[in-house]
Amino acid sequence: MTPPEPTLTPYADALAAVLAAAAGLGTERVALADAAGRILAEDLCAPFDLPRFDNTAVDGYAVHADDLARAQGPDGVELRAGPVIPAGAAEPDRALTAGTATRVFTGARLPAGTAAVVMQEDVGAHGSSLRFPAGLVAGQHIRRQGGEFRQGDVVVRAPQALTPPRCALAASLGLTHLAVARAPRVGLLLTGSELVAPGSPLAAAQIYESNGAGLAAALRLGGLAAPAVRSAPDTLAATVAALAELLDTNDVVLTSGGVSVGAGDTVKEALAQLGVERRIWRVAIKPGKPFYFGVRTRAGRTTAVFGLPGNPLSALVTYTMLALPYLRAVQGAPVRPAVTALLATAVRKEPGRLEFVPVTLDRSAPGWRAHPLGARASHMLAGLAQADALAVLPAELASLAAGEPVACHLLPWS
Repeated sequence: MTPPEPTLTPYADALAAVLAAAAGLGTERVALADAAGRILAEDLCAPFDLPRFDNTAVDGYAVHADDLARAQGPDGVELRAGPVIPAGAAEPDRALTAGTATRVFTGARLPAGTAAVVMQEDVGAHGSSLRFPAGLVAGQHIRRQGGEFRQGDVVVRAPQALTPPRCALAASLGLTHLAVARAPRVGLLLTGSELVAPGSPLAAAQIYESNGAGLAAALRLGGLAAPAVRSAPDTLAATVAALAELLDTNDVVLTSGGVSVGAGDTVKEALAQLGVERRIWRVAIKPGKPFYFGVRTRAGRTTAVFGLPGNPLSALVTYTMLALPYLRAVQGAPVRPAVTALLATAVRKEPGRLEFVPVTLDRSAPGWRAHPLGARASHMLAGLAQADALAVLPAELASLAAGEPVACHLLPWS
């Protein structure tokens, strides 16, 4: 007699179980050049004021406070041309004196006594005589020392992903290495006897394997190294052999396919043979119902296993909504909150399962508007390839009208 299928786990419960299993992997120091996408483990603090000194934001002339006052009349003021200070050069030992304007170039350190910088195009030059217009404003075009950060200020607070601007900010502080959370080593098992690597000839009943490319790209965009990839046909022996190697050498193992209820779905049995404790199987979501999550602890080392469905849309949706939060959590990063958007068009669904629908977002009206995309079947990638986010349609509803609010989870690659 066939045993009854297990009850579907609600999405919120599945996510909670996944996050409850996440434990930090420690920290490491990486070169700044390799830090993009990694999760900062220690606050970045300014070792000095930023800017380090008063400097000019434009090419122009440094003007003394007394001359600034004299320039308030209708005719402006005429001053003598002083020394030239290019960017990177030390300012003169002498402070700027009234009656003299010093030529400065963008980024140049300003001499003491500078009250304003006047753009070169606003100054009339006649030999050593300079004519300045009326209406100059104190402080104009000056970047003041410490105007952005003071020494000791927290510049970037951990834990946050190291984005390009944050990496550039670290470089401006002279940092060459950063403390980051150790990134999990990830293994990827691709199952399916019908799958062929792109570029290989196809037999009549074969298709090109695509989940490997999609999941590897998603991992790279998350700041993780390329996964160790293995493939296996739909046999128990081959699946056990491939999984045994990946479990022994990685912190997280992702599998693609083989976790449903068919005779060729061998991943669950293989994981059981290898000592993986199953914690979730089958979640009340669409797409992605066959999702599996398990954990193996051996010799003090824990490996998490995410059994993703084989259909391409299902694989990337379950990776984004269940596996990615775990990968972030073990690095100390919080779950990204959803944004609220109004549906641009009505949508229909089958009640009973929470549904993730690919949408594009725009702000053509006040607030966000979500435009549902077609091609929502679990084997179709066209909609997700255009999407900015996944809109969450509640399980109990059969339809939502245009204008109704929905939670939208921004896709990490959008």
